[in-house]
Amino acid sequence: MLAKRKTRGTIFPKRAPGTAIPKQWRSFLLVGLFLFFIFLTGGASRSEVMSLPFLRGVSALVIGFALVGISRDELQSVRQPLMLCGLMAVLIALQLVPLPPGIWSSLPGRAPLLDTYAALGTEPGWRPLNMVPYLGWNSLFSLVVPVAALLAFARLHWIDRRRVLLVISAIALVSALFAVIQISGEPGGPFYLYAITNPTTGVGLFANRNHQGFLLATTIPILVACWQLSRGSNGMPRFHISVVAGLVIFLFVLLMATGSRAALLLGGGGLLVALMLVEPSARILTIGKKSRQRRIDLRIAVPVAAIILAATLTLLTGRTEAVDRLAGQSFDEELRFALWPPIGDMLHASFPFGFGVGTFAEMYRWFEPEPLLRLSYVNQAHNDLFDLFLSFGLFGALPLLFGLFCWFRALPAALRGATPNDTFDDMLMRRLGLLLILILAAASLVDYPLRIPSLITLFMLAMAWASGAASKPVNGLGR
Repeated sequence: MLAKRKTRGTIFPKRAPGTAIPKQWRSFLLVGLFLFFIFLTGGASRSEVMSLPFLRGVSALVIGFALVGISRDELQSVRQPLMLCGLMAVLIALQLVPLPPGIWSSLPGRAPLLDTYAALGTEPGWRPLNMVPYLGWNSLFSLVVPVAALLAFARLHWIDRRRVLLVISAIALVSALFAVIQISGEPGGPFYLYAITNPTTGVGLFANRNHQGFLLATTIPILVACWQLSRGSNGMPRFHISVVAGLVIFLFVLLMATGSRAALLLGGGGLLVALMLVEPSARILTIGKKSRQRRIDLRIAVPVAAIILAATLTLLTGRTEAVDRLAGQSFDEELRFALWPPIGDMLHASFPFGFGVGTFAEMYRWFEPEPLLRLSYVNQAHNDLFDLFLSFGLFGALPLLFGLFCWFRALPAALRGATPNDTFDDMLMRRLGLLLILILAAASLVDYPLRIPSLITLFMLAMAWASGAASKPVNGLGR
């Protein structure tokens, strides 16, 4: 008969050597491997990326396995992010329903295509609202990835839902090591995973340096949270503050080398806020002998040390692209801001129904001003808020309002004091989720991280953490 032993916040049966891994650990291992697979194959959003069909196929299988025997409580734990995915799926699907020629022809923004039909001497047949339907289908199929991750996450024990932070941290470090190798090698070398990329900077597991920067920026508060959680009975490995500080400095060095100003600012802000979220008793570090003890406030010491050391290492290696861009180039000279006038024309022309999700690159060609013409082409609006309304028109407000509702609904539970049924670590997970949402939402105002399979998955997991999916059940049992 197997005896039971308590292991840092959860109970596992004591097993003899050579026996199978417990079911809970198998589930966590499989979810961890799946998340690694998402980040390895889902670092770009272009419809022609060859890894995406494999990622979506595996995600569909994961959904099938996760749904077998899933309980109502498990589904409830990820209800909010699943509802957001469902809302997006409904909006996209409605745009793919064929409309009668009379109705479609009366929609705003269709005049250029109608002129083409007239020049060819043909009549438009039944067409969907989406101007480029195959890109709409591509966007609909892309939702399978975050849904699979959420359902697999829901099957985990509540402690393992916190341990997912370790998986994200490990993925970020792997991406960081890829970036170091990329920077050290030749431009566009074999360690760049995508053909269309930033070939002279460290993009890690992504095609775009900004998206690599955003992953590193979110990992900085995640590392702080892992250190805080390791101080309690959460089944987390112990982290010394020096290890966390060293990793944070390493990530800051890479942030400066990526050339992403937004990521550098968000990473610094995320570190400051994360240290504010740490338990008050853990913020003060006592060093020295008893006769000469000194108390250091980590909220000041860690950011200052990280900035000084990262800046020193970066200057020594000559990798200061992000800092140079912050100090030297005007924001008004950036292409992304030069896109605003034509995007405004697109919004006006497509109001109130939009052009359809995924169609920006194709529709922008109708409105591209002559001064912005170049050999390369613009494939995204570099602002997810603009793209949301370009895609769905007024209906783009629905997912935006739903996301805001979920964020503000989770805020009171995250800010209240600890109780016997809602510990400080429970609140920390909620606060971390809210912070990660803020970082990725702010990044969406200058780029398109929420169109990347790996980063939208991280965003959905953050929604689950913010809504209490990783909180300890009141009765102390179950998931």
